[in-house]
Amino acid sequence: MQPGSFFHTTECFGPVLGLMRAEDVEEAIALANAVPFGLTGGIHTLDDREIAYWKDQIQVGNAYVNRSITGAVVRRQPFGGWKASNVGPGAKAGGPNYMLQLGTWRQVDPPHSKQTLRQA
Repeated sequence: MQPGSFFHTTECFGPVLGLMRAEDVEEAIALANAVPFGLTGGIHTLDDREIAYWKDQIQVGNAYVNRSITGAVVRRQPFGGWKASNVGPGAKAGGPNYMLQLGTWRQVDPPHSKQTLRQA
């Protein structure tokens, strides 16, 4: 696949594999970040410098190092995107604050002080 091609610039779901050649990790990150999406990305390397650089530069919502990049586990690995892969207020699905974004919250009664509770 070529930079700027359909598979490079389109967020595709399903069993699709697109390969691009990069001379080094910097070029690979530039190619990955050059798209309007950023759901998931991963790197496999034994070089700690590449890992640190990749983590600092990659623009994805879910970043995986030296492991599979599919199959996030709910309540253990919140899942959400970056850039155009993000929908809504930004709380990741499966995360501890996910349900809060699905409702409208307001206080119904004023909080009771300890003094008021003791007198009741």
